[in-house]
Amino acid sequence: VQLRLKLGMSESDRAESCVIVVRVGEATMGLVVDRVSDVVSFSADSVDDVPDFGHTVPQFLLGVEKSAGRVRLLLDIDRVMSGTTLMPTRIAA
Repeated sequence: VQLRLKLGMSESDRAESCVIVVRVGEATMGLVVDRVSDVVSFSADSVDDVPDFGHTVPQFLLGVEKSAGRVRLLLDIDRVMSGTTLMPTRIAA
């Protein structure tokens, strides 16, 4: 599954890509991604709720992890894989 397309992004023209393996429910599948920069372990207490991004709510984010001086956005892979193409939801002002 091409993650860029699931997130409503254009297809990449990069010659190289990576496949990450995920488990969604009982299914195991591969996601094609542009690159992997880190593989980290962290505790649940380092994960915060998704901050308010204004009028756009990224429905596919699970939380924000902060450790080792870095901030990482965590994808809710179950939600990403449950729909067709995901787009951020707009909230009426």
